[in-house]
Amino acid sequence: MSGSRKIAAILFIVFASFSSLHAAAFSVEDYSIDISVDASKRLSVDEDINLYFNSPSHGLIRDIQYEFDRMRIKVGDVHGADIANTERNGGFLSIIMGDPDRYITGPAQFSFGYTLQYPADGYDDYDELYYNIVSPGYWDCNMDTVSFSASFPAPIDKDMVWVTYGPYGSAAGLPFSISEDGLTIYGRYSSLPAGYGITLRVEMDEGYFYLAKPQADGSVFIYAAIGIIAAAAILSFAVYFLRGRDEKPVIPVRFTPPEGFSPMDTHYLIEGSIDSTSIAAMLIYWADRGYVSINDDGSSFSFDKLKDIDDGVQESEKALFRSLFAGDRADADTLRTEGFPSKLRRDVLPLIVQRFSGEHAIEEPAALKLRRIILAVILIAALLSGSLLGISAMPELLPFGLIPSFMAYMVLRTASVRIARSGKLRISMLLPFVLFLVFITVFMLTAIVSESRSGIAGPAVVAFMVLLSLSMFSAAHISRKSRYGNERLAEALGYKEFIDKVEKDRIKELSEEDPEYFYHVLPYAMVFGLADAWAGKFRDIPIKEASWYCSPYPFDPFVYSSFGRRWHDDYVRHIDPPGNTGKGGARTFSGSSGFSGGGFSGGGGRSW
Repeated sequence: MSGSRKIAAILFIVFASFSSLHAAAFSVEDYSIDISVDASKRLSVDEDINLYFNSPSHGLIRDIQYEFDRMRIKVGDVHGADIANTERNGGFLSIIMGDPDRYITGPAQFSFGYTLQYPADGYDDYDELYYNIVSPGYWDCNMDTVSFSASFPAPIDKDMVWVTYGPYGSAAGLPFSISEDGLTIYGRYSSLPAGYGITLRVEMDEGYFYLAKPQADGSVFIYAAIGIIAAAAILSFAVYFLRGRDEKPVIPVRFTPPEGFSPMDTHYLIEGSIDSTSIAAMLIYWADRGYVSINDDGSSFSFDKLKDIDDGVQESEKALFRSLFAGDRADADTLRTEGFPSKLRRDVLPLIVQRFSGEHAIEEPAALKLRRIILAVILIAALLSGSLLGISAMPELLPFGLIPSFMAYMVLRTASVRIARSGKLRISMLLPFVLFLVFITVFMLTAIVSESRSGIAGPAVVAFMVLLSLSMFSAAHISRKSRYGNERLAEALGYKEFIDKVEKDRIKELSEEDPEYFYHVLPYAMVFGLADAWAGKFRDIPIKEASWYCSPYPFDPFVYSSFGRRWHDDYVRHIDPPGNTGKGGARTFSGSSGFSGGGFSGGGGRSW
């Protein structure tokens, strides 16, 4: 054999092998459909399909299209001896026929049936039936023979019947026949190419399908969802304005902190939490009282215990001291390895909560109970509303409304509680929550709107998320200080006012009386967020260098005022890095005119 012939033979073998790999798994020898239409536009369909399997297969999967252009028909009463299972896949009902335990090669026949309930067509001057006998583009094999019959409940006009074929969009006509009584249309055709379709369209006088009703688009579920979440938002706002707000306290200027309140107590009184700011303030507070010394090497800190803390202080302060000083020295490495953040949550925070309970409760118990009730009501409303939004598109989408609604609730609860505690609306605090809510909203829009037949589905999802956000933020602010809480808060804010507004002449006078006055006030200035402002007032006032603070920096009041920020950075990097969250850590603990294809029914077939 010559070289050219060898090459030709090899190419032929390769081409033949490639072609066999891509050949259809079966061919259709005969495809027959009988359709019975009643006055309610309900179709009973029986199909008989004779196939020839070219390669071993378990059987046939027949895909029935039930959704088109945001309209949906109901598929039911699926029956047949060879049906193994049915499942829904993106607008199609897949009827799986055959046996998973055996393979078929060669001829096979499948007979099965189902019903299709069409909605009203929506045209004002006529009724229509549009049905794909064979959907274009869904069968990748030739059909030797295709036949159909369609019977109707009342006579039809032959001039108002169209049978078209070809690829999608083709208007090429096919012959058909109609019975003498005008009740049945017949058609039989040979050699339908792969990818071609056959479509039947019949036009009738208005009212022909007198029992057919317009298809519901799910709007009733959408309106119910928005009504429920709107009611929850209104309730939340009403409770907040009527029962959940504090009266504006009278704040007298005060020269000392609340009696018996450490910086940690003061921070908890205002913020409702303990964090790295509280700890930094307590370290300065203890150093000023001779309990500890602070070693600053410019990049990290270590602390030496100089003596044990006095018995007369609060139990929570003792617990914090013990958590920091298991030995005589503490630094970032020992605090991390000894589990200091866990100790804060386990040992210190409960004692703080206990300190401010009973007759010393900061908030009225009734207000706390009311807030918990409203948050529970909002959770129930969010889950119901989200579920209804999912169902409005299709029942199978209930989880795509329910689960994102729960996630949005949890995210909003965390964000709103943080903002309520801090009393400040900072972009840096909100940004992560906003981004996550946008993600949830886009997820719900993608899942629900793509399947919904209602034009208000998209705005409804956005409105749901907005109303949920507003209700959560108002609920989180439902709080009423107790008489004790109001009195202590007024004292703390009065001291804050003094630190912020005191004149230099008065500071100079107080510093002359007490050379270490700067250090006595600094821990409280730190928890008030006024550390740098307090240090700035001493630019022209000489102060004594602290013996308990060892630093490589030149002596300056701002070295001390910056301690809180630098300690926070050290804490986040080495002691409680991101991922260890919770209170006590470095952080405070979303009519066509007859062409092939389009419309419902038809679908395709494939092997499995």
